[in-house]
Amino acid sequence: VEKDEDYTVKSLAEDVIVIEGNNAKSLKAGVAELVYTSNYDASKCDTLIVNVTQGITKIDVAAHELYYGGEGYIPEVKVYRGEELVADAEYTLSYESEEPVVEIVDGNKINPLKIGTAIVKAACAKVETEFTVTVKSALESIARESNTLSYERTTDGEENITLPEPVFNWVKDNDGKPVVNNANVAYTITSSDKTVIRMDGLKAISLKEGTVKLTYTSEYDATKSVVLTV
Repeated sequence: VEKDEDYTVKSLAEDVIVIEGNNAKSLKAGVAELVYTSNYDASKCDTLIVNVTQGITKIDVAAHELYYGGEGYIPEVKVYRGEELVADAEYTLSYESEEPVVEIVDGNKINPLKIGTAIVKAACAKVETEFTVTVKSALESIARESNTLSYERTTDGEENITLPEPVFNWVKDNDGKPVVNNANVAYTITSSDKTVIRMDGLKAISLKEGTVKLTYTSEYDATKSVVLTV
């Protein structure tokens, strides 16, 4: 005989699975019985029990702040299946930037690289989400005990001026300790009038009488500076 291998499929739980042609579409988690019936002989059929489970539906990760030069952290990634929190869910973290603000190490730890904001992606199964990691300056201010300095010239030539060092005020934790270890206290000094005082690195060279403003700028955080009037 010439075989007729066509068949139809019917779902007995269309709230769980509906049939479109010979394709099954899942609507929700549950158990559905599918009946396969031969188009050659409708008395011949078979059944398939399909257990549909809920897949990953949502990932939550809170935004976080780090300090430049401080410790990194492992984000708390919450993975949900419906409204149920999935314990010990496996996920991946990824971050790409031409000028990276953070780095991901060991797959799940985020370390600060420089001041700025990073958008990090977390993914589990086919679900993704993004969260921000802001790297802040731990330097509250760069200051001086006095913002003026008087210097009396004694010759007509170049004279070296000994300049006082700046004071760095760092953000402190709850125990009163700076939030960064081995803080970068390097700085630069620029002169507002190079005909009066010329800078050679951190050495000030007096050329003639006058008033000049020397600006101390932190190399750790270039937005922090203090002016010394000489």
